This record gives sequence, C-alpha cells and structure tokens, in this order.
Amino acid sequence: MEQSMGFLSGDTGREKVKVRFYSPTTFDEQTGPDRNMGGNVVEVSVEGFTWEYMIPLLRSSAPLTIHATSSDRLEMLPRNAPRPTP
Repeated sequence: MEQSMGFLSGDTGREKVKVRFYSPTTFDEQTGPDRNMGGNVVEVSVEGFTWEYMIPLLRSSAPLTIHATSSDRLEMLPRNAPRPTP
C-alpha cells in the first residue's frame, strides 16, 4: 500500500488488494498453511478500484473501474530455510 501513491491507503484500499496462491499443476486455489511453498503460483491483484474523472469532458460521468493482476511462480527456498508466513 505504501507504493500506491495514496490511491489504496486506509482500510478501503487494503480490501481491494488480494493475494492468492495456486497449485502449478491443477491451478486450484491453495488455502492451507503451506500455500506459499515453492513451486506454487502467487497472484497479486487490485480489484474494484474506481477512479472519478476530474473533468468529465467528452466522457461519461460514471467512474472508471480498474482491475490489475500480476502472477509469478514462487521459487524454492534453500535447504533448511524457514518459510515466511503467508
């Protein structure tokens, strides 16, 4: 949230950020305590962020709704390294 230039500040901004983990073989969402183990896919998204136009000239006055998603495969940790809590 600190890097969002204030757009996602506070509790309402925090609710729009989602972090999910998926199995790399079945793509089922993982919800258990080992969901952040190496090899799984992590997805970080911002869902339902709305932006009100400052000057709605030649545009609809309805707010713009923005969704952004990024994902990556988690790397394996070195042997005997503790896994961080998700």
